[in-house]
Amino acid sequence: MEKTSVDSHFREIVDKIEDGIMVVSRNGKILYANHTAVLMFDLQESDGEYGHFGFPLVRGTETEMPIEHPNGVSIIASVRVVEFKWQGEEVNLLAATDITAVKGINKLKQEILSRHKTERELQNRTLELERSNKELEQFAYAASHDLQEPLRKINAFSDLLIAKCQNQLSFEASDYLKRMKDASCRMSRLIKDLLDLARVDMKPSLFNAVSLNEQMELILPDFELQIKEKQARIECGNLPEVKADPVQVRQLLHNLISNALKYSSKELPPDIRIRAKSLQHGMIELSVEDNGIGFDEQNKERIFKPFQRLHSREDYPGTGIGLSICKKIVERYGGQMSVSSCPGKGSVFRVELPGA
Repeated sequence: MEKTSVDSHFREIVDKIEDGIMVVSRNGKILYANHTAVLMFDLQESDGEYGHFGFPLVRGTETEMPIEHPNGVSIIASVRVVEFKWQGEEVNLLAATDITAVKGINKLKQEILSRHKTERELQNRTLELERSNKELEQFAYAASHDLQEPLRKINAFSDLLIAKCQNQLSFEASDYLKRMKDASCRMSRLIKDLLDLARVDMKPSLFNAVSLNEQMELILPDFELQIKEKQARIECGNLPEVKADPVQVRQLLHNLISNALKYSSKELPPDIRIRAKSLQHGMIELSVEDNGIGFDEQNKERIFKPFQRLHSREDYPGTGIGLSICKKIVERYGGQMSVSSCPGKGSVFRVELPGA
């Protein structure tokens, strides 16, 4: 068979191969390229020649070559180079496979595997946190009980001493006994408030439809004596439903009303107004406005921190945790809590909760 016919037959076969096939001389000149190689490497033919191969050739290894085409298309070719004899000359035989799709699939697989791994880690971390929260809750209840029990005994024996021995005690001893009882009561309230503060984080954020009107009806009887003593007026508009835990909503409302009654003016009966309005993104703003003593707004961030007090315990008793609990509850549901106030003119507390 003549040489030309062999070349013609060879070209006809090789042009049908899906891989790019090239014959490159030792000095880098492209002696032959099949149709796939011309497209893959974007070769430009001139008088039957393709010029020189613009990539380094490494024999015996498989190399990945990124190829940028002038039209902006990028591909990745896996190239294998072996020594070969072409028409009596030692040349390089190059076979290239387009692995762009394979690389993309592998990358996608890696991303999926990585995402699944992250999800598993997140699930494990969530379970770990749930176990930790449950253990912490159990510890908090146990610690609360263990701390409250001796305080209850102190209060009980103090009451017995006052009831049975009051006439036998000196004024100084009676004063000491009263101070001891007051201190144990404060400690008991502090433990309760600290436990309430811890429960906000330990309890999962439930999203049930909760009627603010119904919650107000449940908590207002708690303030019946204070309202009567201070001749307070509490005006409550028609309040909507929110998505939250009813227990935490009651705690929030209770603390806000308690705060308004506590810091009332000595000259004026407390006038407390509770309103609600719709905000963007499905949130509800609940406002509690009072005509109490107010405060300087430079302290408005301070009042939301635990144990931070603007007034003495003697003038306004309490543990200084109530507003911290309110802020924690509101933030658990993606809302914000703010306040505006003026000394002698009252305050307005605003909280955001998701609407039902």
